[in-house]
Amino acid sequence: MSLENQLVDKEDYWFNYETDKVETVRLDYLSDEMIKEGKEHGYALCPICKEQKALEGNPNYSKRKVKVDEDGKFGFCFRCNTKFYRNQKQEYDKFIIKQPMYYEYDEEDGFLDCSYIEKKLGRMDKNCFDYLINRNKFIDRSFISKYGLIGEDNKIIIPFYSQGKMIYYQIRFLKAETLKYFNPPIENKPFYCYQYNPFKPTIIVEGTFDAFAIMSVTNEFNVIAILGLYITDYQYKYLKTLGGIYDILVMLDEGIKSQKLCWNIIKKGFRGKIKYVNSYGMDPEELLNYYGKEKFLNYIKENTMKLSKKKS
Repeated sequence: MSLENQLVDKEDYWFNYETDKVETVRLDYLSDEMIKEGKEHGYALCPICKEQKALEGNPNYSKRKVKVDEDGKFGFCFRCNTKFYRNQKQEYDKFIIKQPMYYEYDEEDGFLDCSYIEKKLGRMDKNCFDYLINRNKFIDRSFISKYGLIGEDNKIIIPFYSQGKMIYYQIRFLKAETLKYFNPPIENKPFYCYQYNPFKPTIIVEGTFDAFAIMSVTNEFNVIAILGLYITDYQYKYLKTLGGIYDILVMLDEGIKSQKLCWNIIKKGFRGKIKYVNSYGMDPEELLNYYGKEKFLNYIKENTMKLSKKKS
C-alpha cells in the first residue's frame, strides 16, 4: 500500500507566529524522482506547485522549493506548505515544522520579503535584553539599536542587510528544546555583514554571535558570519560584489576548521592575502568571555597563522 493511501488524515498543522494561527500543511508522497533531484540539487521540484503554475498558464515552472532530507525519507515545500513522506508518517512526526513562518520568498531578486520583520525593529523586551547582555557583557542598548536586533517572546531576531535593505534574518530561540536557530531556507542564503568598508581587513566567522563578539569590542574589521563551516558559491559571489576583498582572516572554533575554510575560499578563486586564527577549540564568543576585551584582541593578533602549503 502506498503512503498516500496510508495517510488517512491528508493534512497536518503548524503554528504560524506571524498570524498567531494554526495553519494547514498538506501531506503527500515523496517520489523517487524527487529524492534524486534532492540529492543532486538539495531541493526538488514540487509536483503540486508545478501543477498549480500550469493551471495559471506557466507550464514551464521549474523552481525547486522542496527541501529533501539527506536520507530521502521526507521533504517539505516552502512554497505551498506540503510535507512529503517516503515511509510511514508516524515514523517522521519529528519533521513536523514548528518553525515560525516569518518569511515570504521574492522569486524576482532571490531575497526574502522582510517587511513583516521590519515592523518589529526597535522591540526588545527585558527577558531578551537580559539574555544578550548575560551572553556577552560588551553588548549594550546602543549595540542592540545600531544593529537592529529584535527581542520578543523568547526570540532574538537578527536582521541581515545589503545596501541598506533588509534581505534576510536569523532567529535565536531562547527556550527551544531542540531548535535553537532558524535560518529561512532559501536557495541563495547570504552571509551576515552589517557594513562593509573596503579599507578594512575582513574577518570571517561561523555564526552571528561570533560576529557580535568581535563587533562589540572593535571596529577594526569587516566581520562576516557565513552561518556554517564552508562558504557557498553564492556567498563567495556576493562577497566579490562588495569590492576590495584583499585581506581575509578566518576564525572558527578550531584551527583545522579555519584552515579548511581558507582553502575552500581559495578554491572559489580568492587570490588575496588569507590567514587564520588558531582557536584551539573555542569560538570567538567563548574566547571573549574567557579573556576579556584586551586579551581577546591580543589573542587574535598573537594566534594569527599563515596558511601552510596544502598537501597534494
